[in-house]
Amino acid sequence: RITERTVTVEQPLEWTGKRQARQEAADAGVAGAHAALEETRLGLLSDVKVAFYQVLFAQRDTELAAQNVGAVEEVLRTVKSRAAAGEATSFDTMKSSVELQKAQKDVARAQNALIVAKTRLNTLTAGALGKEFSIRGDFQPLKQGFDLDRVMARTLDEHPTVRRLTKLTEQAEHIVRLERESRIPGVSVQGSYHREAGDESLTAGLSIPIPLWYRRQGEIEAALGA
Repeated sequence: RITERTVTVEQPLEWTGKRQARQEAADAGVAGAHAALEETRLGLLSDVKVAFYQVLFAQRDTELAAQNVGAVEEVLRTVKSRAAAGEATSFDTMKSSVELQKAQKDVARAQNALIVAKTRLNTLTAGALGKEFSIRGDFQPLKQGFDLDRVMARTLDEHPTVRRLTKLTEQAEHIVRLERESRIPGVSVQGSYHREAGDESLTAGLSIPIPLWYRRQGEIEAALGA
């Protein structure tokens, strides 16, 4: 029986410029992903702070609305007493009753707004606050000597959104360079072992594709468009 065996091994060799462009594109992608994560965290922190003050405002609004109802009720009692004594008309009583209804509607509106604000804050904290909670805090005044130009300059240098977009641009530039470097044919080292009927042979060689018409123009244009 004749046994024939052939084993072929091929190892591509990547040009330095192509490998460097791929590595730099990957590094820029990783840095952009880290900046995107920091951007998400910063955005979530900002949303939580805004939601906190919205709940605080809604609580204050509800308290003031309830106090207003108490004051209007006191006015209505006074008007009714005066009407009973003949010092006020029924129209005055009706007018005070209408004001009480308006005040009660304001309380209902404020309570609904508080429910919405608390729901949003609880959602942003992934339900950590529970269904029933209250917060305490004060509205702080703006700091004096606020340097807007300095803050804007720092934002342009350090804000994660700017860094993410910068890294995205760098990644796109490296990908364009990678596609241009890929126009140069790669080299592959080949080795094979062949055995047939006791005859053995070893061969080695280089494989170089020659793209006569394919110049990766589509890939380059796609990378430039990205």
